[in-house]
Order: sequence, then structure tokens, then C-alpha cells
Amino acid sequence: SDLDFAEQRINGCNPMTLTRCDDLPVDVMCRAVDDTLSTLAPGWNVQSAYDKGRLFVCDYSVVRLVKDLMEPGVARMAPTALFFVREDGVLAPLAIRLQPDDHDGPNLPITPHTGSFSWALAKAHFQAADGGYHEAVSHLLDTHLVIELIATCAHRNLHPDHPISQLLTPHFRDNLAIDALARTSLLNK
Repeated sequence: SDLDFAEQRINGCNPMTLTRCDDLPVDVMCRAVDDTLSTLAPGWNVQSAYDKGRLFVCDYSVVRLVKDLMEPGVARMAPTALFFVREDGVLAPLAIRLQPDDHDGPNLPITPHTGSFSWALAKAHFQAADGGYHEAVSHLLDTHLVIELIATCAHRNLHPDHPISQLLTPHFRDNLAIDALARTSLLNK
């Protein structure tokens, strides 16, 4: 459901990607969500939701950077989604744009009013980008590869009997081996 989809932005694998809208671009995305917003919360429009700090955005346009690394013929969307916090405090999706503004070709936002099939497909593309971002950035880069540096520095600079070394060593176990395998078999050339 739409509410489950929105809840995953808070309780899913990447809760830090959801941010409050700092600026309100007057573009097609904002104009398209006025109908959805007025249905979801009568009396509200995009400007009033922005003014009250109730608009949130989740932007995966960074996913387009891997476009050149992918196999030919593989489509990867770099979506941005707009969310609204309802009166009862529940987050609700308003619209999804599948490609960034500078994308060549049509780039109209998809809303729940666009059609159930298009909306479900847009949410699926968004979930795929969310999962890809989690695996590549949140998990591999921000966890494994950063910890690899810390493990190497700790091994070189801390005595094995040092309390911090004893505390961290179990967490470093097998990390270097896993990262070496990831570089040779998981990551694309």
C-alpha cells in the first residue's frame, strides 16, 4: 500500500535519505502533486505544505552515476519521491519522478492519480533504487570499506592488549577477506 511504501522511508534500510524539503522548486513535480495533496488532505496545496514544513523528499538521483558501469540494455532509474506528513503524523507519498531534471526525454512525475499500474511501477523502480543505494553506499561503502580502513589503522597502531583493540577486534574479523571477495566477484569492473 502507499502507506507501507512511505513507512519504509522511515523504518526501512535507508531512513537517512528522507529529508525535509529545503527549497520548493516550482516545477512539474510540484504542480502535479496539488491534485493528489488536495485529495489526501483537503485544503492543503504544495505551497502550504512546504510553508508548514510537511513536505519531505527522498532523492536517489545519485544512482544515475552508475549508468556508465552497467551492462548495455539494463535500465536503471534515478528517482526522486515527494512525501507529505498528514495531520495524524503519518507519512504519505505524493509523487515519484523516475529521472533527474537534467535527464533527456520525458520526465513527468507519476502520482497515485496517474493510474494504478503506472503508480505501482514507479514505486517498484523507487524500491529498486532504494535497495541498490543501500547495498552500494550504505552497506558496502559506509560500512565495509570504511571499517576496513579503521581495522588496518587499529592493527598498525594499537597493541593487541589495548582495551580498544580488544573491543574492536571481534568486529573486524573476516572484514578484509569479505571486502577482497567483494572487489573481485561482486563489483563490476
